[in-house]
Amino acid sequence: MRVMKILRLLPILFAAILLPQLAHATDAIITCTGPTTYTDGTAIATGTVHSYALYGALQGQTKTKLAVSPTCSFTRTNLAVGTQEWYLTDTIAGIESAPSVLVTKVISPPTPPTPSAPGNVVVTITVTVNAP
Repeated sequence: MRVMKILRLLPILFAAILLPQLAHATDAIITCTGPTTYTDGTAIATGTVHSYALYGALQGQTKTKLAVSPTCSFTRTNLAVGTQEWYLTDTIAGIESAPSVLVTKVISPPTPPTPSAPGNVVVTITVTVNAP
């Protein structure tokens, strides 16, 4: 069955094309290009329905399904500080592929703003002279 063959193909395809792109410091855009052939080289028919699932969590945590889309484009916003990790799967005819390679993005803590110099400062110096 051709659908089963895709299970071995996806990890290889996503390894080269799944990239978290730059967005805001706490956001990530994850995109990929889905497979066009099965592992035996047979073309996946035009119009085949794909369902891409994004799994993710902070590094060291169990990955959970975050979103499903018919296109392979996901935007994650307001991510927690730490190393975020994601992988994708593709489902065709109800059969989910093996996970893609794991991709990461490090979310750094916000840099505190540098205080600006105070304005309109008036300095008063009082000198007291004691008489002998």
